[in-house]
Amino acid sequence: MNREETKQAIEVMQASLDGAEIEGRMRPGFVDYKGGWRLKVLGRWDWHSYVYRVKPKPREWLAYVLQNGSLHTIIDASEQEKEIVKVREVIE
Repeated sequence: MNREETKQAIEVMQASLDGAEIEGRMRPGFVDYKGGWRLKVLGRWDWHSYVYRVKPKPREWLAYVLQNGSLHTIIDASEQEKEIVKVREVIE
């Protein structure tokens, strides 16, 4: 583990101590049958086999639905909006 990886590991472990949700996934080259990021539930760290991160929080914003049904975050003064909807990012 180099200096940068050590700093990142410390940040993730400190966030875990502070109550943040932590996700992990297998490093490239290891067999990972479930794939993708999974919540970390075990009490020990395996930095050799896994990469960890603080679970990202989904972003939210407002979007305008135009008369033609398209979504936009910014509308031109000449366009007529139909409604405003709240959009939430899906993180996998």
